[in-house]
Amino acid sequence: MNDPDFTLSAGPVTASARTLAALGSPITYHYDPAFLDCFRRTERKVAQLLQTAADVVLMQGEAVLGLEAAARANIEAYAATCGRAFPSPAIEALLAALTRLECNPEE
Repeated sequence: MNDPDFTLSAGPVTASARTLAALGSPITYHYDPAFLDCFRRTERKVAQLLQTAADVVLMQGEAVLGLEAAARANIEAYAATCGRAFPSPAIEALLAALTRLECNPEE
């Protein structure tokens, strides 16, 4: 069995020689111009793949970041169907918005 070059599983996992070598190389930080250039190229490629001229948002973070973004998008869409503007992006405003939304878009 060949060791994977890259895994997304939580440990314990085996690491290939290529992965171990990469771990010993200098770190490219998120504010490094080389990283930013690579990140922008990736955004453009994703936009091409999705065939969109809209902004592509690639988020760096833990999985919960994606869940929070999905929740916010759904709440904004629900608020829009009710004819209401979505409040501040702060979490307190998010919770307050949840309690204020009373309409049912299927009515």
